[in-house]
Amino acid sequence: MRRVFESPWYHLDEAAPSSLWLRRTSEPFPSLAELDRVCAPVLAEIARRAPARLLTDLREAPSRNDPEFEERFAPYRAQMTRAAARNAVLVRSRVGALQIRRLAQRDDADLEVFHEDADAREWLTRG
Repeated sequence: MRRVFESPWYHLDEAAPSSLWLRRTSEPFPSLAELDRVCAPVLAEIARRAPARLLTDLREAPSRNDPEFEERFAPYRAQMTRAAARNAVLVRSRVGALQIRRLAQRDDADLEVFHEDADAREWLTRG
């Protein structure tokens, strides 16, 4: 695995040719007003690499589901969930899985949610 992007909020690794692993760190976003500054660089790197498979690991992400955040983050989330043909999302809890599924349905995003890294990687490589 090779790190291709790093910020206080995101780490992006090339896991294999045409496969990326995006990890959200535990660092809270500085503010809603700064989401573009925080998200645009990592989204540009993902778009530049145009992966076939993307594993997004949210297990360390600070929990946040207030309506203002969800509304402001929605365009970034949509870009992330449409970045690859196959998208897997890792979460740490059942509540997190429910929230990701709810948001994916709202965004009409095609993704699978997992709790275990090995399960997500296996699903990604099958397709």
